[in-house]
Amino acid sequence: SSIFLVPPGVGKTTLVIAMALEVNKSAEWHFQSFDHSDFEAEGRNVTGINIKNKLEAIINNGKKNLVFIDEAHLLLDHSEDKHYDTA
Repeated sequence: SSIFLVPPGVGKTTLVIAMALEVNKSAEWHFQSFDHSDFEAEGRNVTGINIKNKLEAIINNGKKNLVFIDEAHLLLDHSEDKHYDTA
C-alpha cells in the first residue's frame, strides 16, 4: 500500500499512470482509477460506505490491485482545497 501526500504539481498522477501502464502488462494485476467525486455522498457515513463497497468489489476480483483515488483529501468533511494540480 502507498499513499502519496505531497504538494500539488509534483507528479503524483503521472507516477500512478506510469505504474498503471506497467501493471496492465500483467494478467495478475488490475488497475482501477477513481476521482474523489465517484464516492461523494451526503454525509461522511454514506461516503465511507461507498468507498468500502467499491474497494471490496476490487479486492474480491482475485487479482493484485492498484487503486488510484485522485484528490482523495476532498473526501474529508470541511476540506478546503486551496491548492490544485496544474498539470
